[in-house]
Amino acid sequence: MTGLLAAYRRETHPDNTVFYLGRARFTPVFGRDEELGRLRSAWKEGSTTLFSLQGDSGMGKSSLIRLWLQQLASEYWADVDALLVWCFPQTDTPAEQRAAIDDFLAHVLRWLQDEGTTLPPTYTHSQQIIERLRGRRVLLVLDNIPCLQINGKPELDIALLTFLQQLADSQQGMCLLAGCSVMPEAILELPNSEHMELAPLETDAAIQLLWRLGVQGGRDSLQPLVQQFGEYPATLALAAQYLLQWHEGDVHRADSIPIWYDPQPRGRSIRRVLAAYEIWLANCPELSMLYFLPLLRRPFCQEELRAWVAARRMPWLSRRKSEAGSYENLLNNLKTLPEEGWERAWQRLLRWGLIVPYADGGHFEMQGVVGEYFTRQLRLHYPDVWETMHPAPLLQAKMNDDLPDGFPSGEQLAVVLMRRAQYQDWLGASEISSLIGEECKSRNNMKEAVEHARQAVVYADLGMDLEHLQTKLIVLAELLENTGEVSEAQSLSEQAGYLRP
Repeated sequence: MTGLLAAYRRETHPDNTVFYLGRARFTPVFGRDEELGRLRSAWKEGSTTLFSLQGDSGMGKSSLIRLWLQQLASEYWADVDALLVWCFPQTDTPAEQRAAIDDFLAHVLRWLQDEGTTLPPTYTHSQQIIERLRGRRVLLVLDNIPCLQINGKPELDIALLTFLQQLADSQQGMCLLAGCSVMPEAILELPNSEHMELAPLETDAAIQLLWRLGVQGGRDSLQPLVQQFGEYPATLALAAQYLLQWHEGDVHRADSIPIWYDPQPRGRSIRRVLAAYEIWLANCPELSMLYFLPLLRRPFCQEELRAWVAARRMPWLSRRKSEAGSYENLLNNLKTLPEEGWERAWQRLLRWGLIVPYADGGHFEMQGVVGEYFTRQLRLHYPDVWETMHPAPLLQAKMNDDLPDGFPSGEQLAVVLMRRAQYQDWLGASEISSLIGEECKSRNNMKEAVEHARQAVVYADLGMDLEHLQTKLIVLAELLENTGEVSEAQSLSEQAGYLRP
């Protein structure tokens, strides 16, 4: 479940009520008393401004957070002046990650501002939020934090990292971060921060969870099931639903879950269970839905999938007969499905936890690991379908930071510059470097102006735009000439001349 999950401000909720969307199914929590205690202590003691919760997908981070929030709600949100719970959507490209973070910051600022107030430029959002939260004890919960993979290491978007740094420096409440299997080092190094990594469930807690979910069997018969599936709550929940649906909850039929080999140990057990669903749903409309839903943008609704299916054309012969497992067969399973069949299949996917509600109440999405698995299967079995029909990126590489005609502060421009470089928008980074250089020149800081002009040339070169590079070389040459570096200035001017069309 993504988007805004909870929002509360004491001044607008004098009766201590809270707006909370509890439509999503969460796995029951067992064996997390120590982790809950650490969360309670961190909040009550007040010395921790940033609490990071790390764990593999399916470890139970979201369920743990929800249980802790329920406990706070039962205490009428004591010591909470403002609360906001936000879950970021799954994203496929850096551009989508950037859009999701911008949307979050804009939403928070809109929530804090008076109704009808125009939002300021994007690059000021984090600072504006901090100013409006000043003097309040704030609890900010951010789940499914998006991380960029740069040189094999997770990194946080510069805009989001800057916001978290400002929040930590302000020492007004606590921010709880969750979602990354490995937290970026920049998060762990923030002041007044605490870090907790969720471990797999203890065997006894996992067995209690299986009993709670309806799986039949004694402790001795359930223990091998727990050992097989890594003791991850999400994996155990999916396995329990599988046994209940096709084997009346008999744990001895867990041997029907196929052995799964792949080079990635993380998430292997949950992929085994999903492979079992895939086998049992062969030629069923539910499997067609699971294959085709990754072709829709998230979040989606049943009507959008039905419209997508209706728009697909099938060859005349394929309508009469198509091979089992073929694209035509998958499509035909949905084209011939009656109204009540659509609703029944959709509800089954919801009951099994393979799709979950979106925060707006009208849309849905696939859980992260479920979406990854069926996207992978679609690309593997039907590569042509994926190549021609998968969603195009929502944004182009070029970024728009709503920069005004005048000069923002040097600190604000530096954040915009780092963010553009982080997303490899080299020409945009070159322009921002030039802006910072002009601002330094206006203060007669020629040394800094030259350094930023050199940086602009480097970024222009990375952007592989000869005309842009020529312009930046000329600007750098003029600055060097003004500072007495005549020889280098002449050399750069000659290089710029060679680049002329």
